[in-house]
This record gives sequence, C-alpha cells and structure tokens, in this order.
Amino acid sequence: MTHTKAKAESAQSSYNAASALESLESVWPMAVTGMSVPTAIESIRRMSEFQMEVARFTAERARKSAGTLAAFTTCRAPGEFLGVWRKAAIDTVTDYADETARIFERSQK
Repeated sequence: MTHTKAKAESAQSSYNAASALESLESVWPMAVTGMSVPTAIESIRRMSEFQMEVARFTAERARKSAGTLAAFTTCRAPGEFLGVWRKAAIDTVTDYADETARIFERSQK
C-alpha cells in the first residue's frame, strides 16, 4: 500500500513540475528564439561555471603577478632581474596555455 502511495505522490510531483514548466514557458521571453526553458537553464549554468573559472584564474594570475613584482624589488643585479623576468614569462605562458586547454576541454562536455 505504501509503495502505491509513493508512486502516486511521485506521479503527482512530476505532474506539478510539468505544469509549472508549461506555465513558465507561456511567458518565457526566449520562446521566440526557440530555446526551451531547460535548454536556457543549462546554458546559464554552463555560462556561470565558465565565469567562475575565469574569475578563479584571474585571481590566481593577479596573485602570481604581485609575487613577481615583489621579486623584482629584491633584484640587485641585471642577471637577477632577467632570471625573475624569465621565470615569470614562462609561468605566465604556461598558465594561460593550461587554462585555455581546461576551458576548451570543459566546452566539449
């Protein structure tokens, strides 16, 4: 008896969710583009993930750049300066290449 009641509640819940979705679709501003509500929600979710990833990367790069600037202030000879600059340039190029690959990989999912 409880199993049947649970199935009935699940069916009612699904019906309520479908009804809510249908009423939302009737006023959905993207309806003219042919984009359904679930598709739009998924697009927004993916865009949000992308923006969070870019923000994380930007913050990390800013932290590393500040460290490089601090390292420049301790240089006492041109060779030291070039060493810090070389390491910073290699790290920056590597970080951007890794981030580009990470974003590209995520976009393929």
